[in-house]
Amino acid sequence: MVIDRHRRDATAPGREGLDDATRAGMTASQDAAATQAGSSAASGSTESPGAVVLSKLGHELRAPLAAVLGVSKVMRSKLDNGSADPAQQRRHLELIQASTTQMLEIVDRVVAIANLDTATNTPPSRFDCRTTVSHVADGARARADAHHRCLIVDLPEQPTPADGDENALERLLTELVDNAIKYSDHPQIRIALRLAPGRPVLIEISDDGPGMSTDELNTVFAPFRRGTAADRGAIPGSGLGLYLARQLADRSGIGLDVHSSPGAGTTFTIHPGA
Repeated sequence: MVIDRHRRDATAPGREGLDDATRAGMTASQDAAATQAGSSAASGSTESPGAVVLSKLGHELRAPLAAVLGVSKVMRSKLDNGSADPAQQRRHLELIQASTTQMLEIVDRVVAIANLDTATNTPPSRFDCRTTVSHVADGARARADAHHRCLIVDLPEQPTPADGDENALERLLTELVDNAIKYSDHPQIRIALRLAPGRPVLIEISDDGPGMSTDELNTVFAPFRRGTAADRGAIPGSGLGLYLARQLADRSGIGLDVHSSPGAGTTFTIHPGA
């Protein structure tokens, strides 16, 4: 069975259409945050891993917070002097919504990573991977539409049972699908559930994007690792999604591999019963 979700023509909220004052205020706040983060890194501090995560969290939250504060200040000013334009106000509200959503996603990942240290091992249980994959795909459709991506889901007709931690697998798959939606520059993302030789179940998440070099593959699961466009601020995020996926896989006995090369796209392979 193949489920094909077409892209929508809606435009995701962003800085387009904002006035010069709003953009200038946001840029100044974000530049200040980047400068402070660079100074901290240059100081050569030897913080614990937890302190590093918290330090990065503060840096990552500054940009969306600056956007919310800057835009709301402009909105209030225009309302006070009677120059508010309804269309512009709507764009400002969309940016506020996008920024607060980004902050929620960052906090959610940091909390999930912190909880891994105190979580107890979940006894393996049998579940049908078709249901898990379908649930992840259904939950990702709105995000795929917002990024103009098409999710193609390929599921076998027969049951695909696996023994393991279904909750960990679902969160791991969600992180990988979100990563593909956010960073791939190709409109199609495929999620395939297969029966692999020697293993009861195999799940592949692939795209036809720009791919990664060997050096990038060596650090793809490292915390705070982000792509070139993301490092320039073009794509918001914390760089913690794939790190969380790797930690979930290692702690739950799930096999996780990645194959990629420049110009050939990227495929993540998951073995739930590894």
